Amino acid sequence: MVQEKDPKRWDEVIIDSPFAKLTKKDVHEYYSTPAVQKKILDAVGDREAILRQSFTADKTVLRRKDEAGELIRLNKEQLDKWNAKRLSEVHPTFGRKTDVLLADIDPQEGVDWRHTKKITETVAKTMQSRPEVRDVSVRFSGGRGFYVEGKLDAPVGVDHARNLTKQILDGLAQRHDVYFQPVGPGKIRLDTTPLKFRGSIRSPYSINADTGLVSAPVKLEDLAGAQKKDFSVAKVLERMREKKAATQLPQGLLDEVSKDKWATRAYGHKTLREIKEGKRDVVPIEDKGEVVGFMAPNETKFGYPSTGFVYVAQASRGKGLAAKVLAEYAKKNPSAISFLHRDNIASQKAHQKAGWEDTGAAARGNPRARVWRVKQAMEKLAAARKEFAPGIPANRKIHKIPKVKNPQPWTLAIQKHDADKAGTHFDLRLIPPKGNKAHSWAIPKAKLPKRGVMQLAIQQPTHTREYATTFSGKIPKGTYGAGKVTMHTNEPVTVLSAGDNRVKFRRASGEQFTLFRTKEKQWGITKTAAEVIDEWRRKKREAKVTAFIRERMR
Repeated sequence: MVQEKDPKRWDEVIIDSPFAKLTKKDVHEYYSTPAVQKKILDAVGDREAILRQSFTADKTVLRRKDEAGELIRLNKEQLDKWNAKRLSEVHPTFGRKTDVLLADIDPQEGVDWRHTKKITETVAKTMQSRPEVRDVSVRFSGGRGFYVEGKLDAPVGVDHARNLTKQILDGLAQRHDVYFQPVGPGKIRLDTTPLKFRGSIRSPYSINADTGLVSAPVKLEDLAGAQKKDFSVAKVLERMREKKAATQLPQGLLDEVSKDKWATRAYGHKTLREIKEGKRDVVPIEDKGEVVGFMAPNETKFGYPSTGFVYVAQASRGKGLAAKVLAEYAKKNPSAISFLHRDNIASQKAHQKAGWEDTGAAARGNPRARVWRVKQAMEKLAAARKEFAPGIPANRKIHKIPKVKNPQPWTLAIQKHDADKAGTHFDLRLIPPKGNKAHSWAIPKAKLPKRGVMQLAIQQPTHTREYATTFSGKIPKGTYGAGKVTMHTNEPVTVLSAGDNRVKFRRASGEQFTLFRTKEKQWGITKTAAEVIDEWRRKKREAKVTAFIRERMR
C-alpha cells in the first residue's frame, strides 16, 4: 500500500453521503485488497476502462486517457498506479461486439426501494424466460438501482444487443409503467443506452463515488431481503473474508499435508503450493456437521472437473469414514466421480460398502494409491449417455436439415412448454418422413405469424421423432427443460424446399411459411403468400431465359 507523505491527508474525507463517509485511506485500502483487485481485473479484462478520481467530497474527475494520451487498459500495475492517484470508480467499456444484454434499472427520486427490487426481479425473470439468454445475473449499481445482465451464446453487434434487450423488455415496460426514455421523479427507467460502443457501466466491486456503496452482485433469491447497508465497503469486505476463510485449509492441517510425501508425489508440489498460498480453493467435507476433510477440485486438461487433491483430516475415527463422506459428497456433485486414496486409510471392503468401486488403476506409479469411483454416479452418467433429457440425445447435437428440392410430406408438431426456468414458450418441430430426427425451434407463440411479420425462432438441439409427436407430461425437476409439456399441434405439412439455412413449407390450409437463419442459432419465421412465391419463381425463370438469349446473341 502506498504511504501518504502527509498523514493528515489519509483522514481527508473524499466521499460523503447519507450512506457512507469514506476517507482517502478507506478507499485506497479497499482497492488495494487482492480479492477486490482480482474481481475488478477479471471484469474489465482487456477492455478499455474509464476511471473516476475523487480529490474531495465535491471534486471528481473522469479519466478515459492516461497522461500520455493513451486509452486506459488496466492490469495489476496500472490499477495500483491509479489507486495511488485517488481512484474511486472503475467503468469497463463495451466494444463493437458483446455477448451481454444489459438493463440498468434506474429509479428516480421518490421511488420506493421495495418497488425497485420488485421491478428488478421481474426484469431478471423476463430475461431468464428467453431461450437465447443463458445466464442472468443481478448486481446492485451502488446508487439507487440495479444492473441486470444476460449472457448470449455468442457475441453480437453492440447495437443489436441493445435492440434485443429492448425487444425482450418491451412488454414488461408497458405492463409495469417503466420507461426506456428519461423520466421524472417517482418513475423507473430501464436504461439500455450504456450498451453502445465505448458505453460503460460501473465494474463489479467498484465503489460508487457519490454514495460510497459498492456495486456488488446479489443472488436473485436474496434480492427481496437486500438492504443498501449490505453493500457498504465494510460489509462487502467482511463477506469476502468469510468466503475466503471457508475455502482455506487450517494451518495445523496444512502442516500435516506438507509432511504427507505420498500426497505430494501423487498430486505434485504445485497443487500443495497453490493451496498454501491461497490460490486454490478447497471444499470442506463434513460428517454430521463436523469437518473431517477437504477436497480441492481441479480443472483437468479435458475440461471437466476432477478431484485434484484429497486429504482426510480425521481418518483415524474409523475405517471407511473417508469413503462414506466422500461418497455422500459425490452423490451431490456427480462431476467429481473419482478420487485417489491410500489403501491403508480405508480398506477395500469399507469403500465397497460405502458405494465405491475399485478400478484397479495405480496412481502415477504408486501401487498403494488406487482410483475409486462412485457406483451411483457412474450409473447416472451411463444413463445420461443414452439421453441428455427427455427427447434430447446425449450429444445434444443440432443436425443439419436435409436438402429438399421437390415437395415432400413432413410432419409439423408444436408443443407448449411451461418450463420452470425458461418460462412458457412453444417448441416447433419439423419432422422428415424418414429417420428419428425432429428439427426444433423455440418460438414465443403457437400461432404462426401473419404476412409481413417476422417472428423470432431459436434453434434447439435435434429431438427424437417419438418425443416430438407424442410426448405430453411433466419433465422432472433437476432435468434440463423441467416443467410441463402439452401437445398443441400435430399435422402433416408439405415441405416445398429445405436446406441448412432455409425451410419453406405449406400447411393443409394452403398457408405457406418460410423459416430462415439470421445468425447462428437465431432464425426467423414469416408467412409467404403463394402468389408472391409464384411471382418470384416466374421472375427467376424469365431472368434465366434472358441471360441465355443474351449469351447466344454475343
